[in-house]
Amino acid sequence: MDSGIETNDSVLSEGDRAIKPAVFKAIVDRPIKKPRTAKDVSLPEVPKVIDNGNGKRYFRGRLLGKGGFARVYEVTDMSTNKVYALKAVPKVKLSKSADRYNKIESEIELHKSLRQRYVVGFYGNFEDEHHVYILLELCSRKV
Repeated sequence: MDSGIETNDSVLSEGDRAIKPAVFKAIVDRPIKKPRTAKDVSLPEVPKVIDNGNGKRYFRGRLLGKGGFARVYEVTDMSTNKVYALKAVPKVKLSKSADRYNKIESEIELHKSLRQRYVVGFYGNFEDEHHVYILLELCSRKV
């Protein structure tokens, strides 16, 4: 009987069939549709010069890291030459659910309320048309 499924039973002896399960290979007539992932969605590029809307401008440097829905860059304040870490969260990622937007808001509120020696310093937040930005202390790798 041909059920459209091939097994490897023919290479097993009668005693092995009871112990080893058969490996099935499904025969598919149509191509399998690849699920869409977050990486498939193109994200807006973070500009080289970021304006916070209050006269401060930051020059975007190297990428420090990326996570689930944000990227962190080294930035330099163009008026003082101070170096910071800037977390850039694309609004495209936030618009998918209210929960994600609430998560960013609570992260900002938490940073605002904490002033501890061993917690990354918070210097402000702002947004533009495409991103929400969180300006943080740049931590060196020195211990």
